[in-house]
Amino acid sequence: MKIKLRLLIIGSFLLLSAQAHAGIFPFYWDVQGSAGFLGAPVAKKQSYPILVQTSVGASLGWEPSMLIPIFIGASSDMRWVEQYSAVDPTVGNWRGWRFNFISPLIGIRFLGFTLKTDAQLVGDYVLKNPNAAGQVIRFQRPLGMRVQFLRQVLPVIQAGIQGEYLTFRGQMNHELGAQSMSAPLRLWSVGLVLGVSL
Repeated sequence: MKIKLRLLIIGSFLLLSAQAHAGIFPFYWDVQGSAGFLGAPVAKKQSYPILVQTSVGASLGWEPSMLIPIFIGASSDMRWVEQYSAVDPTVGNWRGWRFNFISPLIGIRFLGFTLKTDAQLVGDYVLKNPNAAGQVIRFQRPLGMRVQFLRQVLPVIQAGIQGEYLTFRGQMNHELGAQSMSAPLRLWSVGLVLGVSL
């Protein structure tokens, strides 16, 4: 009985996917995982840390017109940053996490390709390790953009690449509280994406 139920669910999902791509349902959604490199600022003559960012997330969009394959909606994701190089005490450890609760999204899909971008406006970047003074740092007030270029490789499977540029204009720790930064923290990332899409 459980096997029949699972087959029914899988079959229904594939049918809905085919109908969505045929234009019957004017909606877009995906669930994705990604992995790539993260770039962090360093002073002159310092080596760049080796940082890897992984994430899981989801998007939901609506196509206002059946004639133009543009969708608008929102996305959300959770990221983790790991450092695989030696920690420079003058720079610190970049290991941390960030939860992007919601981002406005716009995209277009055509002939099996999807191009979408979202604005990164919320979600602190929290460092896992305290700094030399024993303070846990949270970078706040993000502003940036992420772009993804995806290809439908199977009826419900997408794969592609993404790039992002992000700044943080504030920081907070448990001793000094929230503060504005004289110069924003600037981060960039590139990576690969794999997900399920309808």
